[in-house]
Amino acid sequence: MATIGIGPLATGAHVLYSCSCKELGELERMYFCRHCLKLRCIDCVSNEVESFFCPTCLESMPSAEARQKRNRCSNCLECPLCTNTLSVIATATDEPATLDNDKEPEIEQKNDTDSKENHPDKEDSEDKLYYLSCGFCRWTSRDIGLPDQQQSSGKWPEVEFQNANKVNELIEYYRGVEQLERAEKDIKIHKRRRSTYMSIGTGKISSFQRRSMHSRTSNASAISLGSFQIATGQKPKDAGVSQSTEDPKRTSEDILEVGSEQITGLMQRLCFPSCQPSKVKDLMPIRKHLLAKKSQRCKILIGMYFINRQYTPRVIITQVPDLLFNQENKVTLTIINPLDASVKFILSPLTLNEDKPVPFPQTAEIIPPEKELILSAKDDSAEFDYSETAASTFNDDPRIVLARRANRLSIYCRIIPKKAFGHVKCSVVLKYDGKSIKKGDAEASWIEHHVHLNLGIVSTKHKQT
Repeated sequence: MATIGIGPLATGAHVLYSCSCKELGELERMYFCRHCLKLRCIDCVSNEVESFFCPTCLESMPSAEARQKRNRCSNCLECPLCTNTLSVIATATDEPATLDNDKEPEIEQKNDTDSKENHPDKEDSEDKLYYLSCGFCRWTSRDIGLPDQQQSSGKWPEVEFQNANKVNELIEYYRGVEQLERAEKDIKIHKRRRSTYMSIGTGKISSFQRRSMHSRTSNASAISLGSFQIATGQKPKDAGVSQSTEDPKRTSEDILEVGSEQITGLMQRLCFPSCQPSKVKDLMPIRKHLLAKKSQRCKILIGMYFINRQYTPRVIITQVPDLLFNQENKVTLTIINPLDASVKFILSPLTLNEDKPVPFPQTAEIIPPEKELILSAKDDSAEFDYSETAASTFNDDPRIVLARRANRLSIYCRIIPKKAFGHVKCSVVLKYDGKSIKKGDAEASWIEHHVHLNLGIVSTKHKQT
């Protein structure tokens, strides 16, 4: 019996699955909803962010706290040169300088012993200093003159943004403008309409009454605004306009003597978009970026199983001969069962409506076997079993089945190209038993998926008689 192999056309680009929205994609990029029993592409899936976490220390935090920390971890740091995680190294402090008076050291030593006796559980954190070191490129915080910290979880200095105060002022100002415009809009919406049944002539109203009516309306608008107040003529501070000079500043000649190892690269500068340092000595440790824990759900129903390969049988193109125009060619397809239970499946040609546009035009006719076949359950231990007793157990027809091994089954399909040139494309309907996926549901007995195959280019050779 022949062995099952994987040919050169086993890549996902030659086998595409159809989503419920008629989009095509590889099996690895599709999602299977266990509740509606349909394939979903990335556009048919809604992503919900549950929480944020650090990939190094795995500290989890809600969205509000992550937004306050600017999506960065407060404990973990990255190397500014190679972006690897920095380690905290402990080192002993330098010995104190000797004093001229011989009595003072004795007094200090006595005080130290008294403090240790009174606080035996207190660690001697003052005797150690901590600095940052990269185990990959050997960069340390001492290379840039960063002072050592007395605590391992100390607050390491960060890069100061020069225009931070100016940006914060602009944000606060335009936030107030937005609230004012929203309040004025609400006043116009909820403003009482003028009555058409009662009109008072302006000539019969005194000037005192007219002023009192105006004051009441202005007070009502002020009350509706609430406690928010903003000056009418308030404007953001002038950010300053850069002026061009006729005599630009000459570049220093010292730049020709600087080594390339002292100049930062493009990726190193992009890690600091606020200042973009040009020299290595100006680099600072980077706070670790947080990652988002997302839940992908179906837009129609709630539940969603993330990986489609766990529930949908996979079709692989194993062997493709020379495809001759308008002649039958025998192609071998391999179907893999990812489930832990045996699955029955049927392959049938896909008939498309000619009036509607087709995302995958067919250029060949496929004749799959009409017989219902059975796929064995997935068993990890069967991967190392090379016995050939499976074919006799299922009574496979050698005219249909090429080989069977564990949860894999290779079958023959006849292909008739309808075009003399170009790619040979055809589509089939994969119909399989889905009772093991959704148990206790009679309607979920069969699941259908549209599979599109690209078998290669039509051969220019003629069939020898």
